[in-house]
Amino acid sequence: MHSPTQQRRAIDSGAWPLYRFDPARIRTGQPPLHVDADPVSLPMRDYMREEARFRMVEMRDPDRYEHLVAEAERAVRIRHDLYAQLSRVHLDPIDRPDD
Repeated sequence: MHSPTQQRRAIDSGAWPLYRFDPARIRTGQPPLHVDADPVSLPMRDYMREEARFRMVEMRDPDRYEHLVAEAERAVRIRHDLYAQLSRVHLDPIDRPDD
């Protein structure tokens, strides 16, 4: 089946970022955000090429498709940089009285 392979491609391209947010990590001195996948392993263009919805745009308007690919690649870089930065933020545990 093609679906699991394409799902992996979505993750590898950054189209579908994988991350975990766990506030309990703050108590152990770890950042609450953990990024699980690095989207630099597959160009967004390669992911989009396997999606019929994007191929239809490419066939109808190749210039628009190229613009959309460039914007998608730019968005992935921005989002990845933001998540990477947030995943390095350490928060002080808040002391709360026992309930």
